Amino acid sequence: MNSDKALLLIPDISGFTKFVKETERTHSQHIISELLSIMIEKGSPEFKVAEVEGDAVFFYRLHDNPDTELIFRKAREIFIAFHQHLLLYEHKRVCNCGACSSAVDLSLKIIAHFGEIDFINVNNITKPFGKNIILVHKLLKNKIDSREYLLFTQDFGNVNQSEEAWDEVLSGETYYEDYGNIDYNYVSLKPLKNYLSEPVPEKTFKSAKPIIHQAVLPCKSYNVFELIANLDERGKWQKGVDKLIFDEKELNRVGSSHICVIGDKNIKFETISSKLDDKGKFVFGEKTSDIPLVKEINTYYIIEQIPEIETETKLTVEVHVVPYPVFGKLLLPLFNRVMLNNLKDLLEKLKLYCIEKENTREIEVSKDDVDIETI
Repeated sequence: MNSDKALLLIPDISGFTKFVKETERTHSQHIISELLSIMIEKGSPEFKVAEVEGDAVFFYRLHDNPDTELIFRKAREIFIAFHQHLLLYEHKRVCNCGACSSAVDLSLKIIAHFGEIDFINVNNITKPFGKNIILVHKLLKNKIDSREYLLFTQDFGNVNQSEEAWDEVLSGETYYEDYGNIDYNYVSLKPLKNYLSEPVPEKTFKSAKPIIHQAVLPCKSYNVFELIANLDERGKWQKGVDKLIFDEKELNRVGSSHICVIGDKNIKFETISSKLDDKGKFVFGEKTSDIPLVKEINTYYIIEQIPEIETETKLTVEVHVVPYPVFGKLLLPLFNRVMLNNLKDLLEKLKLYCIEKENTREIEVSKDDVDIETI
Protein backbone atom coordinates (compact mmCIF):
# COMPACT_ATOMS: atom_id res chain seq x y z
CA MET A 1 0.00 0.00 0.00
CA ASN A 2 1.40 3.43 -0.97
CA SER A 3 1.80 6.07 1.74
CA ASP A 4 0.96 9.75 1.31
CA LYS A 5 2.00 12.78 3.31
CA ALA A 6 -0.88 14.71 4.80
CA LEU A 7 -1.91 17.55 7.07
CA LEU A 8 -4.22 16.23 9.80
CA LEU A 9 -6.57 18.60 11.63
CA ILE A 10 -9.07 17.96 14.44
CA PRO A 11 -11.23 20.79 15.85
CA ASP A 12 -12.68 19.35 19.08
CA ILE A 13 -15.47 20.93 21.16
CA SER A 14 -14.32 21.69 24.71
CA GLY A 15 -16.92 21.06 27.42
CA PHE A 16 -18.91 18.66 25.21
CA THR A 17 -19.17 15.77 27.70
CA LYS A 18 -20.52 17.91 30.52
CA PHE A 19 -22.78 19.82 28.12
CA VAL A 20 -24.46 16.66 26.79
CA LYS A 21 -24.61 14.93 30.17
CA GLU A 22 -26.14 17.80 32.12
CA THR A 23 -28.39 19.46 29.55
CA GLU A 24 -31.63 18.85 27.68
CA ARG A 25 -30.84 16.12 25.16
CA THR A 26 -32.89 17.18 22.13
CA HIS A 27 -31.76 20.80 22.20
CA SER A 28 -28.12 19.87 22.85
CA GLN A 29 -28.21 17.65 19.76
CA HIS A 30 -29.49 20.56 17.64
CA ILE A 31 -26.81 22.91 18.96
CA ILE A 32 -23.92 20.46 18.49
CA SER A 33 -25.17 19.59 14.99
CA GLU A 34 -25.11 23.28 14.00
CA LEU A 35 -21.59 23.74 15.42
CA LEU A 36 -20.25 20.68 13.60
CA SER A 37 -21.78 21.95 10.36
CA ILE A 38 -19.99 25.28 10.81
CA MET A 39 -16.69 23.52 11.46
CA ILE A 40 -17.10 21.44 8.30
CA GLU A 41 -18.02 24.50 6.23
CA LYS A 42 -14.99 26.48 7.43
CA GLY A 43 -12.61 23.52 7.05
CA SER A 44 -13.59 23.15 3.41
CA PRO A 45 -12.58 23.15 0.63
CA GLU A 46 -8.91 22.93 1.62
CA PHE A 47 -9.51 19.94 3.90
CA LYS A 48 -11.57 16.79 3.36
CA VAL A 49 -13.72 15.32 6.12
CA ALA A 50 -12.49 11.90 7.18
CA GLU A 51 -14.95 11.50 10.06
CA VAL A 52 -17.47 13.36 12.18
CA GLU A 53 -16.75 12.11 15.68
CA GLY A 54 -19.59 13.31 17.89
CA ASP A 55 -17.81 16.32 19.37
CA ALA A 56 -15.14 16.79 16.70
CA VAL A 57 -14.42 16.75 12.98
CA PHE A 58 -11.38 14.87 11.66
CA PHE A 59 -10.00 16.60 8.56
CA TYR A 60 -7.10 15.65 6.30
CA ARG A 61 -5.35 17.20 3.31
CA LEU A 62 -2.77 15.46 1.15
CA HIS A 63 0.25 17.75 1.19
CA ASP A 64 3.98 17.54 0.62
CA ASN A 65 4.99 19.75 3.53
CA PRO A 66 3.74 21.00 6.91
CA ASP A 67 1.97 24.18 5.79
CA THR A 68 1.92 26.30 8.96
CA GLU A 69 0.24 29.27 7.26
CA LEU A 70 -2.69 27.12 6.12
CA ILE A 71 -3.11 25.52 9.56
CA PHE A 72 -3.17 28.89 11.31
CA ARG A 73 -5.61 30.35 8.77
CA LYS A 74 -8.01 27.44 9.09
CA ALA A 75 -7.77 27.47 12.90
CA ARG A 76 -8.62 31.16 12.89
CA GLU A 77 -11.57 30.78 10.51
CA ILE A 78 -13.04 27.78 12.36
CA PHE A 79 -12.62 29.27 15.85
CA ILE A 80 -14.09 32.68 14.99
CA ALA A 81 -17.05 31.17 13.10
CA PHE A 82 -17.69 28.73 16.00
CA HIS A 83 -17.83 31.48 18.62
CA GLN A 84 -19.65 33.97 16.40
CA HIS A 85 -22.40 31.39 16.04
CA LEU A 86 -22.56 30.83 19.82
CA LEU A 87 -22.64 34.59 20.47
CA LEU A 88 -25.45 35.04 17.98
CA TYR A 89 -27.31 32.06 19.40
CA GLU A 90 -27.03 33.46 22.95
CA HIS A 91 -28.43 36.76 21.67
CA LYS A 92 -31.28 35.16 19.71
CA ARG A 93 -32.18 32.08 21.69
CA VAL A 94 -35.74 31.82 23.03
CA CYS A 95 -35.29 28.72 25.17
CA ASN A 96 -33.85 28.75 28.69
CA CYS A 97 -33.26 25.02 29.16
CA GLY A 98 -29.85 23.81 30.34
CA ALA A 99 -28.58 23.19 26.80
CA CYS A 100 -29.63 26.53 25.33
CA SER A 101 -28.52 28.66 28.28
CA SER A 102 -25.10 27.00 28.66
CA ALA A 103 -24.16 26.64 24.96
CA VAL A 104 -22.24 29.92 25.10
CA ASP A 105 -19.78 28.26 27.53
CA LEU A 106 -18.60 25.75 24.91
CA SER A 107 -15.24 26.34 23.26
CA LEU A 108 -12.81 24.75 20.84
CA LYS A 109 -9.37 23.18 20.83
CA ILE A 110 -7.67 22.32 17.55
CA ILE A 111 -5.02 19.64 16.98
CA ALA A 112 -2.75 19.73 13.92
CA HIS A 113 -0.20 17.11 12.85
CA PHE A 114 1.76 16.32 9.69
CA GLY A 115 2.93 12.85 8.65
CA GLU A 116 2.57 9.86 6.38
CA ILE A 117 -0.80 8.13 6.17
CA ASP A 118 -2.26 5.15 4.38
CA PHE A 119 -5.85 4.52 3.32
CA ILE A 120 -8.18 1.64 4.12
CA ASN A 121 -11.37 0.67 2.29
CA VAL A 122 -14.32 -0.43 4.43
CA ASN A 123 -17.61 -1.20 2.68
CA ASN A 124 -16.51 0.91 -0.31
CA ILE A 125 -15.66 3.84 1.97
CA THR A 126 -12.03 4.98 1.87
CA LYS A 127 -10.60 6.36 5.10
CA PRO A 128 -7.17 7.52 6.33
CA PHE A 129 -5.33 4.84 8.26
CA GLY A 130 -2.06 4.40 10.11
CA LYS A 131 -0.01 5.36 13.15
CA ASN A 132 -0.23 9.12 12.53
CA ILE A 133 -4.02 8.90 12.50
CA ILE A 134 -3.88 7.32 15.95
CA LEU A 135 -1.34 9.87 17.17
CA VAL A 136 -3.33 12.94 16.15
CA HIS A 137 -6.28 11.58 18.16
CA LYS A 138 -4.07 10.80 21.16
CA LEU A 139 -2.88 14.41 21.11
CA LEU A 140 -6.39 15.46 22.15
CA LYS A 141 -5.38 14.25 25.61
CA ASN A 142 -2.40 16.35 26.69
CA LYS A 143 -0.98 18.44 29.53
CA ILE A 144 -2.16 21.84 28.27
CA ASP A 145 -4.15 23.63 30.97
CA SER A 146 -6.62 25.35 28.65
CA ARG A 147 -9.93 24.77 26.85
CA GLU A 148 -9.15 26.80 23.72
CA TYR A 149 -5.87 26.42 21.91
CA LEU A 150 -4.18 25.31 18.70
CA LEU A 151 -1.71 22.46 19.23
CA PHE A 152 0.70 21.62 16.42
CA THR A 153 3.51 19.07 16.50
CA GLN A 154 7.15 19.96 16.05
CA ASP A 155 6.83 18.82 12.44
CA PHE A 156 5.49 22.29 11.68
CA GLY A 157 8.81 23.91 12.61
CA ASN A 158 9.05 27.61 13.38
CA VAL A 159 5.88 29.67 13.56
CA ASN A 160 5.51 33.25 12.38
CA GLN A 161 4.68 35.07 15.62
CA SER A 162 4.14 38.37 13.85
CA GLU A 163 0.71 37.06 12.83
CA GLU A 164 -1.86 39.51 14.19
CA ALA A 165 -4.11 38.22 17.02
CA TRP A 166 -1.95 35.28 17.98
CA ASP A 167 -0.66 34.94 21.52
CA GLU A 168 2.80 33.72 22.55
CA VAL A 169 3.75 30.31 21.14
CA LEU A 170 4.52 27.85 23.95
CA SER A 171 6.03 24.37 23.89
CA GLY A 172 5.20 21.18 25.73
CA GLU A 173 5.39 17.43 25.66
CA THR A 174 3.21 14.48 26.68
CA TYR A 175 4.04 10.79 26.97
CA TYR A 176 1.91 8.38 24.97
CA GLU A 177 2.15 4.60 25.09
CA ASP A 178 3.73 3.18 21.93
CA TYR A 179 4.89 6.67 20.91
CA GLY A 180 6.97 7.87 23.86
CA ASN A 181 7.33 11.61 24.57
CA ILE A 182 5.75 13.72 21.83
CA ASP A 183 6.89 17.35 21.57
CA TYR A 184 4.44 19.99 20.43
CA ASN A 185 3.88 23.73 20.27
CA TYR A 186 0.64 25.41 21.20
CA VAL A 187 -0.93 28.84 21.17
CA SER A 188 -4.02 30.22 22.87
CA LEU A 189 -7.01 30.87 20.65
CA LYS A 190 -8.69 33.13 23.21
CA PRO A 191 -7.38 36.41 21.69
CA LEU A 192 -9.36 35.60 18.53
CA LYS A 193 -12.55 36.38 20.46
CA ASN A 194 -11.64 40.06 20.08
CA TYR A 195 -12.61 39.67 16.41
CA LEU A 196 -16.22 38.69 17.15
CA SER A 197 -18.99 41.07 16.12
CA GLU A 198 -21.68 42.01 18.63
CA PRO A 199 -25.19 41.20 17.34
CA VAL A 200 -27.43 44.14 16.49
CA PRO A 201 -30.54 44.37 18.73
CA GLU A 202 -33.84 43.82 16.93
CA LYS A 203 -36.40 46.62 16.78
CA THR A 204 -39.90 45.71 17.94
CA PHE A 205 -43.20 47.59 17.96
CA LYS A 206 -45.61 48.05 20.88
CA SER A 207 -48.85 49.99 20.62
CA ALA A 208 -50.24 52.24 23.36
CA LYS A 209 -53.45 50.18 23.62
CA PRO A 210 -52.74 46.48 22.94
CA ILE A 211 -55.37 43.75 22.93
CA ILE A 212 -54.88 41.81 26.18
CA HIS A 213 -56.25 38.55 27.51
CA GLN A 214 -55.14 36.43 30.47
CA ALA A 215 -55.61 32.87 31.65
CA VAL A 216 -54.37 30.67 34.50
CA LEU A 217 -52.94 27.39 33.23
CA PRO A 218 -52.54 24.27 35.38
CA CYS A 219 -48.82 23.61 34.81
CA LYS A 220 -45.37 25.04 35.52
CA SER A 221 -44.24 28.19 33.75
CA TYR A 222 -41.41 26.51 31.86
CA ASN A 223 -43.80 23.85 30.52
CA VAL A 224 -46.15 26.60 29.30
CA PHE A 225 -43.22 28.31 27.59
CA GLU A 226 -42.32 25.04 25.83
CA LEU A 227 -45.90 24.60 24.56
CA ILE A 228 -45.78 28.09 23.01
CA ALA A 229 -42.17 28.43 21.78
CA ASN A 230 -41.59 24.80 20.75
CA LEU A 231 -43.14 24.57 17.29
CA ASP A 232 -43.47 20.77 17.57
CA GLU A 233 -45.87 21.33 20.47
CA ARG A 234 -47.47 24.43 18.98
CA GLY A 235 -49.07 22.51 16.15
CA LYS A 236 -50.81 20.16 18.61
CA TRP A 237 -52.96 22.75 20.38
CA GLN A 238 -53.22 25.69 17.96
CA LYS A 239 -56.55 24.64 16.51
CA GLY A 240 -57.77 26.10 13.25
CA VAL A 241 -54.31 25.71 11.76
CA ASP A 242 -54.27 22.94 9.17
CA LYS A 243 -50.50 22.66 9.09
CA LEU A 244 -47.44 24.21 10.68
CA ILE A 245 -44.37 24.48 8.42
CA PHE A 246 -40.94 25.17 9.96
CA ASP A 247 -37.33 24.03 9.80
CA GLU A 248 -37.22 20.98 12.06
CA LYS A 249 -33.40 21.04 12.02
CA GLU A 250 -33.29 24.46 13.68
CA LEU A 251 -34.25 25.46 17.22
CA ASN A 252 -36.72 28.33 17.38
CA ARG A 253 -34.84 31.61 17.98
CA VAL A 254 -35.13 35.32 17.20
CA GLY A 255 -35.27 35.55 13.42
CA SER A 256 -36.72 32.04 12.96
CA SER A 257 -39.91 31.81 10.96
CA HIS A 258 -42.78 29.37 10.57
CA ILE A 259 -45.86 29.25 8.36
CA CYS A 260 -49.41 28.55 9.53
CA VAL A 261 -51.46 26.99 6.75
CA ILE A 262 -55.13 27.89 7.19
CA GLY A 263 -57.24 26.69 4.28
CA ASP A 264 -55.66 28.13 1.16
CA LYS A 265 -53.75 30.83 3.06
CA ASN A 266 -50.14 30.74 4.23
CA ILE A 267 -49.47 33.11 7.13
CA LYS A 268 -45.81 33.62 7.97
CA PHE A 269 -44.72 34.37 11.55
CA GLU A 270 -41.26 35.48 12.69
CA THR A 271 -39.89 35.15 16.23
CA ILE A 272 -38.92 38.65 17.39
CA SER A 273 -38.02 38.41 21.08
CA SER A 274 -37.62 36.24 24.13
CA LYS A 275 -36.27 36.98 27.57
CA LEU A 276 -36.32 35.72 31.15
CA ASP A 277 -36.18 38.30 33.93
CA ASP A 278 -34.85 37.83 37.47
CA LYS A 279 -38.36 37.02 38.71
CA GLY A 280 -38.67 34.04 36.40
CA LYS A 281 -41.03 35.74 33.92
CA PHE A 282 -40.76 34.50 30.34
CA VAL A 283 -41.63 36.82 27.45
CA PHE A 284 -41.92 35.34 23.97
CA GLY A 285 -42.81 37.46 20.94
CA GLU A 286 -43.56 36.96 17.26
CA LYS A 287 -44.85 39.06 14.38
CA THR A 288 -46.66 38.68 11.09
CA SER A 289 -47.45 40.94 8.16
CA ASP A 290 -49.77 38.46 6.43
CA ILE A 291 -53.06 39.26 8.23
CA PRO A 292 -55.63 41.05 6.03
CA LEU A 293 -56.63 44.66 6.87
CA VAL A 294 -53.59 45.40 9.08
CA LYS A 295 -49.98 46.23 8.29
CA GLU A 296 -48.40 44.16 11.07
CA ILE A 297 -49.23 42.30 14.27
CA ASN A 298 -46.78 41.77 17.13
CA THR A 299 -47.88 39.22 19.72
CA TYR A 300 -46.21 38.78 23.12
CA TYR A 301 -46.79 35.83 25.43
CA ILE A 302 -45.94 36.82 29.03
CA ILE A 303 -45.56 33.74 31.22
CA GLU A 304 -45.45 34.11 35.01
CA GLN A 305 -45.24 31.43 37.69
CA ILE A 306 -47.95 32.10 40.28
CA PRO A 307 -46.17 32.69 43.63
CA GLU A 308 -46.22 29.71 46.00
CA ILE A 309 -48.29 27.66 43.53
CA GLU A 310 -45.76 25.67 41.52
CA THR A 311 -48.35 23.94 39.35
CA GLU A 312 -50.12 27.08 38.10
CA THR A 313 -49.00 29.73 35.64
CA LYS A 314 -50.50 33.06 34.62
CA LEU A 315 -50.33 33.64 30.88
CA THR A 316 -50.92 37.12 29.51
CA VAL A 317 -51.15 37.59 25.75
CA GLU A 318 -50.64 41.09 24.34
CA VAL A 319 -51.44 41.78 20.69
CA HIS A 320 -50.02 45.00 19.26
CA VAL A 321 -51.60 45.96 15.93
CA VAL A 322 -50.04 48.29 13.35
CA PRO A 323 -52.97 49.46 11.17
CA TYR A 324 -52.78 50.87 7.68
CA PRO A 325 -53.27 54.65 7.49
CA VAL A 326 -56.84 56.04 7.29
CA PHE A 327 -58.89 53.01 6.18
CA GLY A 328 -57.05 50.62 8.51
CA LYS A 329 -57.60 52.90 11.50
CA LEU A 330 -61.34 53.04 10.78
CA LEU A 331 -61.55 49.23 10.83
CA LEU A 332 -59.29 48.83 13.86
CA PRO A 333 -62.07 48.66 16.54
CA LEU A 334 -63.82 45.86 14.64
CA PHE A 335 -60.52 44.04 14.08
CA ASN A 336 -59.68 44.31 17.80
CA ARG A 337 -63.02 42.74 18.82
CA VAL A 338 -62.49 39.81 16.47
CA MET A 339 -58.91 39.38 17.67
CA LEU A 340 -59.98 39.39 21.35
CA ASN A 341 -62.52 36.63 20.71
CA ASN A 342 -59.85 34.63 18.91
CA LEU A 343 -57.49 35.10 21.86
CA LYS A 344 -60.09 33.82 24.33
CA ASP A 345 -60.66 30.74 22.18
CA LEU A 346 -56.91 30.20 21.73
CA LEU A 347 -56.14 30.32 25.45
CA GLU A 348 -59.03 28.02 26.26
CA LYS A 349 -57.64 25.42 23.84
CA LEU A 350 -54.16 25.86 25.32
CA LYS A 351 -55.57 25.36 28.82
CA LEU A 352 -57.26 22.09 27.80
CA TYR A 353 -54.01 20.92 26.19
CA CYS A 354 -52.09 21.79 29.37
CA ILE A 355 -54.46 19.63 31.40
CA GLU A 356 -53.98 16.78 28.91
CA LYS A 357 -50.17 17.11 29.06
CA GLU A 358 -50.11 17.22 32.87
CA ASN A 359 -52.27 14.10 33.10
CA THR A 360 -49.86 12.36 30.71
CA ARG A 361 -46.89 13.41 32.86
CA GLU A 362 -48.58 12.05 36.00
CA ILE A 363 -49.14 8.71 34.30
CA GLU A 364 -45.51 8.57 33.16
CA VAL A 365 -44.26 9.39 36.68
CA SER A 366 -46.54 6.70 38.14
CA LYS A 367 -45.11 4.15 35.69
CA ASP A 368 -41.57 5.13 36.70
CA ASP A 369 -42.43 4.65 40.38
CA VAL A 370 -43.85 1.20 39.65
CA ASP A 371 -40.74 0.23 37.69
CA ILE A 372 -38.46 1.38 40.48
CA GLU A 373 -40.41 -0.55 43.12
CA THR A 374 -40.43 -3.65 40.93
CA ILE A 375 -36.65 -3.47 40.47
